[in-house]
Amino acid sequence: MPEKTTRYPDFVRYIVQQLKAYCPMLGRFKIADILCLAGLHLSASTVKRIIDEPPITPPESPTSHDPMPNKPNVPVWYPDHVWNIDLTVCAFN
Repeated sequence: MPEKTTRYPDFVRYIVQQLKAYCPMLGRFKIADILCLAGLHLSASTVKRIIDEPPITPPESPTSHDPMPNKPNVPVWYPDHVWNIDLTVCAFN
């Protein structure tokens, strides 16, 4: 296999490298603790390995496309004017 199956995604690598860049005084154990509080469990040795890798470019954001090209325009004139709208799309052939 060209790439390990247990490899973390690039956005995880980017987060770890950015934490180290913005807070250089944080060590690998503290970075692992911060990520653990956020729900991402990495070992300190994994954090060290990711920090020692060459920096990666930021992950590409998805292209912004309009999911509903014909959006209905709902005018709202004052607060609490519109409480509910129906966005059902009916397609007739």
